[in-house]
Amino acid sequence: MEIKEKKFFSRLDNLFIIALSIHFFVGIASLYVVSSGVIAGKLPDTESYKIYVLLAGALSILFLRGMYSRYSKRAKADNNNNFREVLFSQVIRLRLLILLIVNLFNGFIFISTGDYLFIIVFAIFILLNIAYRPGVYIFERDFS
Repeated sequence: MEIKEKKFFSRLDNLFIIALSIHFFVGIASLYVVSSGVIAGKLPDTESYKIYVLLAGALSILFLRGMYSRYSKRAKADNNNNFREVLFSQVIRLRLLILLIVNLFNGFIFISTGDYLFIIVFAIFILLNIAYRPGVYIFERDFS
């Protein structure tokens, strides 16, 4: 592996670690806020929020899958390795950003309602984020 490739994957790995640490910080902070009882339970009609938040999470996963497969097909059609790296970098950054936004929303709803269903979904999205960790193997498998 070239030095350029090591630097490329190192940057993506650093972005992954930053996003994962934000996930953990928000999760621990929201658990602390709810366990202290300061803010929890302030939203009215929490049943409708459950449906919308869970639906948004499911749709974001479907969107991520479709976006990843579309970028992967574009990269396989082109022989330029720099173009493949750019596409891989873009799809990884978008994936990390979307998972982070959905999880921040889950954390906010958990703080607002105090319903532990949202922290369970939060943990599932953290596991999904770990499963989507960028690496050389994924690049070679999906983008080469």
